[in-house]
Amino acid sequence: MSKQDKNFIGNIVSAGLLFLTAAVVALLSNNQQALAVPPNLIMGTCGIIFNVNQDGWEAVLQGDTATNSAMGTINFTENTFALKFSNVRPYGSANNVEEIFITKSGSMIFQSYDAGTGIHEYNAIATGEPTRILHISVLPVNSKNTFLISAYSEEPNYPTSAIASGVCQKV
Repeated sequence: MSKQDKNFIGNIVSAGLLFLTAAVVALLSNNQQALAVPPNLIMGTCGIIFNVNQDGWEAVLQGDTATNSAMGTINFTENTFALKFSNVRPYGSANNVEEIFITKSGSMIFQSYDAGTGIHEYNAIATGEPTRILHISVLPVNSKNTFLISAYSEEPNYPTSAIASGVCQKV
């Protein structure tokens, strides 16, 4: 084989390797872009505790029962929640007051993201309560490991509840 033939084959091999390297880099680059998470998307599960007594119990009074707090989890990846509410009854009585617990779970629907404030808005609906909507505002802090939460519920023929506020920590 002549020196010219060896150079020609060497150039083809070099060009082939260069093309193969460029193809692999382009493929990896495209996969990274496809797998990239938008900066405004919240993922994972957090443990939440919040207080419902911001405006006084009259604002959330239902019959003789008033909700005062809740604890549970929010799963932003699956868009679900599970909460255990602490209620007091009979409201307005100084005697024989009891605390009762109600567990609710359901689904959440992402509504919007405000880039100016960093707040994510969700609507949550508890299983079996399709007309009651819980409006949730979520502000991620601490590198999206902690979430500041405020919420209020809305149901036809009932007054809008007081704003609940609390914190949710990633688990």
